Amino acid sequence: ALLQTVSDADPVLREWAAIALAKSSLPAEQKYEPVERLLLDSNASVRAAAVVAMRKSNLLTEVFAKRLIDHLAAIDGKYADGLVDAICEIGNRSTAALPALVNYAQQPGVDAPHLSKSLARFGGAAVAPLLNAIEDHPKLEMLFSSALAFIGAPAIPTLLEHATNENELVRIASVRALGEMQPAQIESVPTLTRAIEDPSISVRSLAVALLLAQPFDLSTAQDTLVNATTDDAEDV
Repeated sequence: ALLQTVSDADPVLREWAAIALAKSSLPAEQKYEPVERLLLDSNASVRAAAVVAMRKSNLLTEVFAKRLIDHLAAIDGKYADGLVDAICEIGNRSTAALPALVNYAQQPGVDAPHLSKSLARFGGAAVAPLLNAIEDHPKLEMLFSSALAFIGAPAIPTLLEHATNENELVRIASVRALGEMQPAQIESVPTLTRAIEDPSISVRSLAVALLLAQPFDLSTAQDTLVNATTDDAEDV
């Protein structure tokens, strides 16, 4: 009866089925298909309940991640949030999870704000791969930069290092992520200050805007900011 309820016409009952699956003593292998079906449900509450069911059913495995990744590759963006959340919940337990989401980010119709927040669940382990992905997929810089900012403090050491990367887009992403972190991070201020003197106009203008938005005492950056007023680029 429980497995039949997964396909019930009433979304309330389907959500109940997800909750019941989480408490069920069914073997994990028997939960694969019903949880997958619920993750692809047309109702957002059902999809969210399915993510919880997956977590409580010990389905956070490489095997289940690969099944979800296969679904993600075949679905349009309309109801993909459940799969994205589920794959990010598995996170670093699966070596295939992050590369699959980087590939998914290239598809049209992706919910970029949702994906960037979800990617943050990978934590510091995702920072270098996302910066590398920006080199390969320049159009995704904003999405991945946002994800790096959501990761927060664990991302700072790698971002500080890559703020002087030879690749302009990687520098932009590093500066953007450092400057947009919430709460703001005092460790970012020296790097944002140095970025005002970057060879790239894009990096310089971004660094000025982000530095001025920081809620800290910027007296140590005052001379650099004053010098920026004489920059040949109007955007700076």
